[in-house]
Amino acid sequence: MIFVETEVSEFKKYVKDIKEAMKWLLLYTKKTNTFVDIFLVDSKVMDKNVLSYPEKASFPRPDRNGVTLGEIYLNPEYIKENKESLLYMLVHGYLHLLGYDHIRKDDRIVMEKEEDLIMSKLTELGISF
Repeated sequence: MIFVETEVSEFKKYVKDIKEAMKWLLLYTKKTNTFVDIFLVDSKVMDKNVLSYPEKASFPRPDRNGVTLGEIYLNPEYIKENKESLLYMLVHGYLHLLGYDHIRKDDRIVMEKEEDLIMSKLTELGISF
């Protein structure tokens, strides 16, 4: 299940596309019966492009029957101002929920390869925003 929330009316136009891309990402990574929460915020809330918070395995979620991967926060305003891709930042944030990181050079190379692969597949499918 994918939840996309925003209190910023101009960001509501992204909700459908983000849900579609996330559905594909969950299928591509074979994550069934999985929950991801995505929040679209502005620069008043977050002065970055993306932040991800993996769900702690011990955190109780009686409201959900399945695995909750965590939360992704995207700032479309910041992303647009910095000429970045909202879709790429979604993929980047999702990979962090899966355990990828870019702290060490080797880890960064692995993560970037996966991002490139996913972005090329999304492009082939005509998914872009």
